[in-house]
Amino acid sequence: MEARVGIGSWKTYELSKIQVSDFNTTDLQVFSALHKGVGQLRNEWFYLADDTFTVVLLNLEENTITLLPETRNLPTLKDSELSAEEGFRYQMKAATYLLRGFSRHQTGKPELEERVLDDVNQSVKKFFQSGYR
Repeated sequence: MEARVGIGSWKTYELSKIQVSDFNTTDLQVFSALHKGVGQLRNEWFYLADDTFTVVLLNLEENTITLLPETRNLPTLKDSELSAEEGFRYQMKAATYLLRGFSRHQTGKPELEERVLDDVNQSVKKFFQSGYR
């Protein structure tokens, strides 16, 4: 792996210092971890991004969802048939599966390439469950 040094290197350094567990609501934990994972994708650290997105998915599965009032009032959550927490869970899982599939595809490794289609299918399934048609 090669680190790219440039304008974004300060951002990469700052993102690496984020401790996702320091945030006390699920939405902030997920948003910060996704931000970190996208930063890793930008730097072409595909294996790290894969790990980060996997941790996000595990956290969404295992934890009770807690949301800030601002997140709870997002139109996609507010106008849904689901509770805001369940809508958030499905939408974030869908986005994260898609990002993880992309990072796995970018590695070019056959063992990860085999799992890309599963991630994309899970993403579509979660978007459908969240109410998107």
